[in-house]
Amino acid sequence: MGAEATQISAFTAAAAHTLCFAGLAVAHSLAGRGALVSDPALALRLLVVCEAPLVIVVFSLLRRDPKHCSFLKAAARGLLGLPIGALLNAFGAVVLGAPVGINYFTSSDVVEYMISVPSHGAVIGAWLGAWPMPLDWERPWQEWPICVSYGAIAGHLIGMVLSLILIVAQKRRVRIKAD
Repeated sequence: MGAEATQISAFTAAAAHTLCFAGLAVAHSLAGRGALVSDPALALRLLVVCEAPLVIVVFSLLRRDPKHCSFLKAAARGLLGLPIGALLNAFGAVVLGAPVGINYFTSSDVVEYMISVPSHGAVIGAWLGAWPMPLDWERPWQEWPICVSYGAIAGHLIGMVLSLILIVAQKRRVRIKAD
């Protein structure tokens, strides 16, 4: 199973991340400048409406075992996993603390890098984005979802870049071992 997952090239990973970034950019432009501050509910709904289908389609195309899992089955799993994942993520982040640590990055599977590093970046970014909220500067960007959302988006983008770096480094390590 690991050999099949490593067939995803760095270019394919970069293209997948570029498509996901384009979805974020489209949602942000549709929301309008400053919409995350003035109307955060609308901006977050647009992010979900633009980004969720794009992520589900892109990562359904990059499934691990295309012979045993059809595109429709993978997309249905993504649609089912979206609300369940959101609930579990909220539960874990609020009640138990975010599951972040170096032991989550021990795999050399390219698909795991593409999924786990940006998602961990988003959780870490949201956590770091929450620190200005209690400072009471009375700025509009300090209200509840705004700075956390910006932190999550920034963390996700940093995680996408870091996952590409890890994929390229892993490919070089495999190539050196093969020689």
